[in-house]
Amino acid sequence: MPTGFIGSRLVSLLSSNNYKVTGLSRKKLSNKENVKYVQADVFDKNILSQSMNGIEVVYYLLHSMEGSKSEWQKFAQREKVQSQNFLEAATKAGVKRIIYLGGLVNDSLDLSPHMKSRKDVGCTSFWKYHYN
Repeated sequence: MPTGFIGSRLVSLLSSNNYKVTGLSRKKLSNKENVKYVQADVFDKNILSQSMNGIEVVYYLLHSMEGSKSEWQKFAQREKVQSQNFLEAATKAGVKRIIYLGGLVNDSLDLSPHMKSRKDVGCTSFWKYHYN
């Protein structure tokens, strides 16, 4: 997301190098030079697909650890659903490449729920997108 730590820096870097960037956010944000912001919810596939029309490359930087601590127990399921929605919307919109930022993990270690979710999303959703 362009409002998160990595997304905001990525948008800044790309736009300062004269790339035209479309940033997706749940919030309504004002456009900037070389940056057009689109408000969309990843749980609304139609709006999400419309927001990606004409875009060839997307960076997937979404996480679902928002809300109160009690809601964190459900973040892995939310991440799975939002990644599947994103993948379907990107496919429908004709996106050619999804760049996914997960995390480096050692398979011999017990992963935290957060890192296990990041690995699962990358392996089950986006790996298939590029190799099917």
